Amino acid sequence: MVALEQNTKQPILHTGCAQPYVAIPVQLTLNEWHKLDILASELTKWLNCQRTPVTGPLFYRYLRVNNIDKSYSLEVGFPISEPAIGNGYIIAGTIPDGTFATLVHCGYPKGIAHTYSLLHNWAAGQGIQFKMHHAGECEHWAGRFEFHLTEPAGQFNGPDCRTAVALLLA
Repeated sequence: MVALEQNTKQPILHTGCAQPYVAIPVQLTLNEWHKLDILASELTKWLNCQRTPVTGPLFYRYLRVNNIDKSYSLEVGFPISEPAIGNGYIIAGTIPDGTFATLVHCGYPKGIAHTYSLLHNWAAGQGIQFKMHHAGECEHWAGRFEFHLTEPAGQFNGPDCRTAVALLLA
């Protein structure tokens, strides 16, 4: 799994093993972002009913980002210890193995773009490329995650919010 050290000053590289997860896939825009808290709550209830323990924090996995209309295809998920079977609405997946560049964002989520900028600039300076490709105005990612380190899950919209941004290297 991705290293989630509390590092906020400098990006780090971490190589990890594949990690199973369950998630709810969704497509939305920034104006619909409030729906993610509802999905996280639904997923938590499902995991409790299935008696499936989580092994890490709530995450968003970004699959597609449209830079024109700011629409996103993503998954709201939790890592788990053993592969699971979803129910159609809830899917099973795997955090890919490989090397991730990570940096922790501190503060309100609306400021996370700055953390992404720092991470991208750092990677460019190191000659590092991420496992993603462009198709028109869209970015398609093999491994772009935001791990929500602030507890309780679903309560991450304040000045003390901590979010680990993790991007899979090519």
